[in-house]
Amino acid sequence: MSGYFTFTAVIDRSRTIVMSDYLNITAVINLSRTIVMSDNFTITAVINRSRTIVLSDYFTMMTVTDLSRTIVMSDYFTITAVIDLSRTTVMSDYFTITAVIDLSPTIVMSDYFTITAVIDLSPTIVMSDFFTITAVINLSRTIVMSDYFTTTAVINLSQTIVMSDYFTITTVINLSRTIVMSDYFTITTVINRNRTIVLSDYLTMTAVINLSRTIVMSDYFTITAVIDLSRTTVMSDYISITAMIELSPTFVMSDFFTITAVIDLSRAIVISDYFTITAVIDLSRAIVMSDYFTITAVIDLSRAIMMLDYFTITAVIYLRRTIGMSDYFTITAVINLSRTIVMSDYFTIITEVIDLSRTTVMSDYFTITAVIDLSPTIVMSDYFIITAVINLSRTIVKSDYFTITAVINFSRTTVMSDYFTITAVLNLSRTIGM
Repeated sequence: MSGYFTFTAVIDRSRTIVMSDYLNITAVINLSRTIVMSDNFTITAVINRSRTIVLSDYFTMMTVTDLSRTIVMSDYFTITAVIDLSRTTVMSDYFTITAVIDLSPTIVMSDYFTITAVIDLSPTIVMSDFFTITAVINLSRTIVMSDYFTTTAVINLSQTIVMSDYFTITTVINLSRTIVMSDYFTITTVINRNRTIVLSDYLTMTAVINLSRTIVMSDYFTITAVIDLSRTTVMSDYISITAMIELSPTFVMSDFFTITAVIDLSRAIVISDYFTITAVIDLSRAIVMSDYFTITAVIDLSRAIMMLDYFTITAVIYLRRTIGMSDYFTITAVINLSRTIVMSDYFTIITEVIDLSRTTVMSDYFTITAVIDLSPTIVMSDYFIITAVINLSRTIVKSDYFTITAVINFSRTTVMSDYFTITAVLNLSRTIGM
């Protein structure tokens, strides 16, 4: 295909596909249902190749594949993907590859989003835009990423990993062969260590591990995780660490850290001032959080949770169908509480959307917030922003500029000091896209 063309296709090639410079290839493949794409989309896909796929420079590849339901993509989206390659995948310089694949329910992506993913990973990890987080996992061969790439994740290491100063390590997971990353890479995540993990100064570690399904982290996050360590984890100063889960002892994080999650602790958790805690854990399906969101969570506490003043609590729970919210929405609600809920001053509790037997559509400039099905009492003090989406029987989609936070089902008590932002999305029976 010669330069400066725009090519649209539905593929399932039995051979190799090569795309030359400055082309835009668009495709939607193996959809069991209908796909509707609104204006200004660039959707490109090359999927289920029996051979090698080579993407030449300055390309944007996009795909949505193997959807068992309908996919609707709103304006100004860029969705890209290369998945299920039976051979080697080579991505030349300056590429951006994004994908959302194998979604069992419906996926709706609102305006101005960038969803990036490579799916069909046994524990899949997907991280959205404004991350340079890229993943290619479970390749039957070698993956080679040329210069100026950003690769995210290194998982299932049987030994110790030590990252020297000023590095950012991103990801390479469950490769049956060797992975080679050329200069100028950014690598994030180390997970499922049989040994100790040590993160040296000025590092950014990113990881999501042992998820029963897919986890997607939206932009502007420093999401890092170290989970199921059989030994001790030590994090040196000035590191951004996002998540420690299923730790049998107590976890204490010192000042000036960015900590993204501590869940299912058999003990107490203490988080010192000036921390940011973020987490998405125990998802039975996939979770997708789009840009401009702040998602944070502490989950499965059997006791109460107390949050300081100035919180905003948002949630949409137990929707029978899909809920779509157009741009600039804020949804607020407090519903089906089995106990008492007390919200201190400066709260806004507006509407509720719960137990909908159908789809709910909320027009522009709405504010919807909710805290639902809390078995104990929840008290939120000033200066916090708590938002949540929990126990959705279907898919929930929230458009840009949302703040969605939640704290639900804690097995203990969690105390968060001032100036924290806690957000969560937990126990989703399906996929949630924000």
